[in-house]
Amino acid sequence: MDQLKRPTYQAVVNEALRATSASSAWLLAVHHSDLVVVATAGVASSSTSVGTVVATTGTRAYVMASARPAVMMPNPDDPATAGTAGVFGSAHSILVSPCGDDSPLGLIELADKTTGESFSFEDLEIVTSLATVAGAALGESRPRSLDPISPDDILVGLKEMANDDPRRYSELASVILAVTGRAI
Repeated sequence: MDQLKRPTYQAVVNEALRATSASSAWLLAVHHSDLVVVATAGVASSSTSVGTVVATTGTRAYVMASARPAVMMPNPDDPATAGTAGVFGSAHSILVSPCGDDSPLGLIELADKTTGESFSFEDLEIVTSLATVAGAALGESRPRSLDPISPDDILVGLKEMANDDPRRYSELASVILAVTGRAI
């Protein structure tokens, strides 16, 4: 993957960690339907290597779907928060911001302030600004001519969505039918 190990990615993650006093941070890039770690700082540097694929669950899934940043203090028993931003176990405080203008090209994810506090509105503003830089860098590193996703891969994703989120599937199916000119 061409976009791994770029100095701009590392600079963004280092600054997010420093500016927010987070204990762990990473930058994730969208690669096909996966999220791949492209830079780490803090705890994540010792727990995760660049190139690791992480699940699009919990707060990550929400931010990817909504393209809006989120700050959360999750329930410590929530399995969807395990490993957030490369921390061991569950995070006490999470900040996730999408990178990119229209649809997210990646995410900046931070966990647990070193002070024990939760992330603030000021932290959210700082990370959102850094996510703009990360989005530009991720956009520049994307190949100019992307291979289209195969119809078989799309079908698998649609079947999973129909089972996991029927409402969202129904909305997407309406759009697909409208674009292809088929009647509902």
